[in-house]
Amino acid sequence: MKKAHRRLFAWLLAAWLGQSAGAAASQGLSPAQASPQEAARRLVRKDLLLRKEGELEPPKRNIFSLQSFAGGPGTPGVVTAPNMPTPAGISSPQGAQPPGVQPEAVQPVFDFRYIGFVRSSRRITAVVIYNGLPYSISEGDVLGQEVRILKITAKEIEVQGPDSGKKVFPLEGERE
Repeated sequence: MKKAHRRLFAWLLAAWLGQSAGAAASQGLSPAQASPQEAARRLVRKDLLLRKEGELEPPKRNIFSLQSFAGGPGTPGVVTAPNMPTPAGISSPQGAQPPGVQPEAVQPVFDFRYIGFVRSSRRITAVVIYNGLPYSISEGDVLGQEVRILKITAKEIEVQGPDSGKKVFPLEGERE
């Protein structure tokens, strides 16, 4: 009985190998020699893999830049919000004022975020992001030369800004 199974397995293996070898030899034909139906059945069509030559358009914007292009291609400009100051040296059509109109006084803007705190037995140390950089600060500390930390609690932080005005920033993120 075991011999019969072995013979049957050997016969099936030989038939499968013969068919595989024949199929591999027939696929070795060039596309000009193969029939159209056979070319349509193939999984990979080599005629679609050829690279098309052509001129690429210039990029519409730089995805790594904070600036966006206001004009057409090749004319970069800065798009700002109506109340935001434009960077030095760049004129903005949105910032254009008719003659005789005084521009508004622009408040100095500082980037400040209260993102966490560490409570110890002596004090609370706040973790803030100021102008894009992280800092750990306590009450009375001064960031840069313009922002003084007045009061720190678990829910908010009170700071004195560059214009001597007090501002309160709530804790961002998950709450207790």
